[in-house]
Amino acid sequence: MSKKYELNKIETEGGEYCYRKTNNINKLEFLVQKTHKRLKNIRHNYIHQITTSLAKTKPEYVVMENLNTCGMLKNRKLSKAIQEATFHEFKRQMEYKCAWNGIKFIVADRFYPSSKTCIRCGDIKDKLSLSERTFICDECGYEIDRDLNSSINLKNYGKGVA
Repeated sequence: MSKKYELNKIETEGGEYCYRKTNNINKLEFLVQKTHKRLKNIRHNYIHQITTSLAKTKPEYVVMENLNTCGMLKNRKLSKAIQEATFHEFKRQMEYKCAWNGIKFIVADRFYPSSKTCIRCGDIKDKLSLSERTFICDECGYEIDRDLNSSINLKNYGKGVA
């Protein structure tokens, strides 16, 4: 589309440029808008389906971490994917669907060390980088997948609150 604009660039008397909008540019803009709307609807539908399937399993409670998304958006490589994931919309839908089905919805504190805590001995690691995909406890030597460790810690957090 930018090439179409460049081809229709007109120089005015003052030496500035203005762009002439042709019917082809209008058609192209409409197609781009239509594609963006279609992708948005696909994402929105997917979030509805996932949250509904999670709520229909009728768990006792649902625990969700409160993430620092503003800080995560500062990462250039991940920012677009994070924006498209629409975490807030997922949380909002999960919250109202839990209330609808009588499920307790718990939000874990932003600074709760769910990834850094060992599920076996309870020791908390000082530093855990994102590149470390397996959690290895310094105290007892227990080795487990990082995400599984985090989810078990969140489940235990929910038991303590519920």
